[in-house]
Amino acid sequence: MNNKGNFDYLDLMRGLAMIIMVEVHVFNAFLKPEIRQDGWFHIINFINGMVAPSFIFIAGFTFIVSSMNKAGDFGSLGPQFRKKLKRIGFIFFVGYLTHIPYFSLIGNIRYTDENLIKSFYNTDVLQCIAAGLLILLTLRVIIKSENIFNLMIVLLMLIFVLPAPIVWQIDFNEFMPLFLACYFNEIHGSFFPIFPWLGFLFSGAVAAIAVSWARDRGKEELFMKGLAIGGLVFIAISFPAIHWLKTFAWFEIKPSPFFFIQRLGVVFILLYLLYLYCKNRNFNGSCFFDMSRESLLVYWLHLQIIYRLRFRGNSINEIVNHNFGIIECSISTFILLISMVAVAVVWGRIKKNYPELGRKVFISFIICAIIFFCIP
Repeated sequence: MNNKGNFDYLDLMRGLAMIIMVEVHVFNAFLKPEIRQDGWFHIINFINGMVAPSFIFIAGFTFIVSSMNKAGDFGSLGPQFRKKLKRIGFIFFVGYLTHIPYFSLIGNIRYTDENLIKSFYNTDVLQCIAAGLLILLTLRVIIKSENIFNLMIVLLMLIFVLPAPIVWQIDFNEFMPLFLACYFNEIHGSFFPIFPWLGFLFSGAVAAIAVSWARDRGKEELFMKGLAIGGLVFIAISFPAIHWLKTFAWFEIKPSPFFFIQRLGVVFILLYLLYLYCKNRNFNGSCFFDMSRESLLVYWLHLQIIYRLRFRGNSINEIVNHNFGIIECSISTFILLISMVAVAVVWGRIKKNYPELGRKVFISFIICAIIFFCIP
């Protein structure tokens, strides 16, 4: 790698995940339902399904990397701790903001019903990531021993994966508020409950610890090869196991540990391939990496364009109404991606070169959004 602290392959992996994520949401909103029944689409669907595991895995990995040598600051609740906490709070905020029924205070008061409230409470990928990062931050504050901290991360990875099939059978709303119950399983419609999805975040944290250990000993490449081999083993075990288990009516794929290791195996192999690609390359200044580093902005903005931007009273997805074919969806994806890259590049450059201006623009945007939200 270019330097000891360089993890370009993580940025590249997140950038790829962002590109596929935009494609997923465009195709989900616009594509004709009958095309989804074609055999080849199941392959595309599996590839699309790798976005969330990759994204969540990277969140755990980057937390560990960015927190190295900061245990003392976290333990004393210093500036770095407060910075992390604010970031996690903002991720929660953006996650719920994307689910708010109407971007209008009056609209939410007048028209929000029980189903919309449940939809607002549903746990999506951002809430899942924020919950996992909050757990990691809390552990980093209260656990002083590095060995115990590392052991706890491994245990949490197992805790969020192995009991998931049982957890998915429990209606947590019977003994806790709905907004909390939505974090545990899909019973109330959550897309990414913490069981088993936080397994990917804590596996990312474990991988970061292991990679850093190997790097300090000059064995990073050997470790990454081992990671890829482990990924191949996971895939070799999980695919036939899932194929066989699907013949039983009681089997649910998502909470299954085989679902977890299948996708984790793919993540490991992708991580290794990107590591090889990035080795001895310098990506500073790449617009692709601007999109990666502004992933939260890209995530929120492209969903607003698809589902909230209105023309003559209808959002774009309502206008299209699942009537696009492959070509139209591909063109739409390309246009939206180019737009997102442009926004990410401009905003990234402003924050880097004119940080005070960036801060003022951000605050002004928040104030304008609040005023717009409150105006009848």
